[in-house]
Amino acid sequence: MCRVISPTTADLFDESNWLEWRAQAERFGAVKLTEMVTTEESRLEFLEGARLLRFDERPRAGDGGRGPSPMQLMVVDVLTAGKFMNAIFEPRRSTKTTAVQALLLGRCAYRPDYQVGWTMFTTGAKAGERFRKDIVGHLERLYPVAKDAPFKINVGKGTEHVYFKETGAYLNVYTPNGEGFRSGGFDAAFGDEAAEADIEQGEDVERAVIPTMDTKIGAQFILAGTGQKWRTGNLLWKALHDPDAAVAWHGIPETQNPADLVSWEPAEPHPIRGTTGGRMRELIELHHPGVGFTTPVEAVKRSFDRWPLEDFLIEYGGQFGLEGAADTVIAPALYASARTSSPFPAAFPTRVSVALKVHHLGTA
Repeated sequence: MCRVISPTTADLFDESNWLEWRAQAERFGAVKLTEMVTTEESRLEFLEGARLLRFDERPRAGDGGRGPSPMQLMVVDVLTAGKFMNAIFEPRRSTKTTAVQALLLGRCAYRPDYQVGWTMFTTGAKAGERFRKDIVGHLERLYPVAKDAPFKINVGKGTEHVYFKETGAYLNVYTPNGEGFRSGGFDAAFGDEAAEADIEQGEDVERAVIPTMDTKIGAQFILAGTGQKWRTGNLLWKALHDPDAAVAWHGIPETQNPADLVSWEPAEPHPIRGTTGGRMRELIELHHPGVGFTTPVEAVKRSFDRWPLEDFLIEYGGQFGLEGAADTVIAPALYASARTSSPFPAAFPTRVSVALKVHHLGTA
């Protein structure tokens, strides 16, 4: 098997190198992937963010390479398409959050007065912690002498931000509710772990964030995360199904035969459930865009061996649970496998079973 040479950050300024590396992620099966656009400006901004976050100094766990992964280029190009609403729903450990962080930092470095609001829909303390570990730690290592840095960092609780001296841009961290965003004016708002927001929290943030962008040219509302056990009213689920949104969503299709999900390999019993006949390894390698780059497939197997299947599919399979869905009586895969468009037979056998599916608008 031919080993793919991982490009450095410097290599990716060239459009042909960028597209060639991005193509490595295009082989993964996507549930939904909207238009991707790359420009000289978008590459410059993302790669500056990648430099600030020290991508070239951090080895990837999946392949030992350094620099951005192919999936991260895909995320950048989905966002560069310029849609207002954006949903990034990728399996756990695919480094989707880091891709968005790098792009937004790069925009702050190059765009005058650019304003970013970032939160995590877990807790305000968690958002501050991730800010210090994911961003501040790398910035301070890159510029150990604060006065020499092109930015100023504030880690005070409730006022966390990075201020870029040359452009006057800010990346601000807020608690996961609408209060921090209200009365501001944002060019980009980034909500991470968006599926974790409860219904009231999600509605509050939407009401607070969206009006702050009304007067901003090219503003973007970006939601990212993995799934949840419920769908109806879920902030990320709604964004994924917004017909006007830009979406990057990879995962195992819900129509996949459930028998394929019960074991890692067909002849290898699940260590807890004892089931066989599945092909989860194959499905993960087909649909998880981080595997082989940021994530070793063996690490995914560890979770598969230990977790309930529903939890695993939410975290690594790019799926939501069925709570709040209209298809909980018959699994989508079973319905799809049994459905036929053939006409009713002219003569019925002695014994026959018939099921009626009622359309949501009231027609059979």
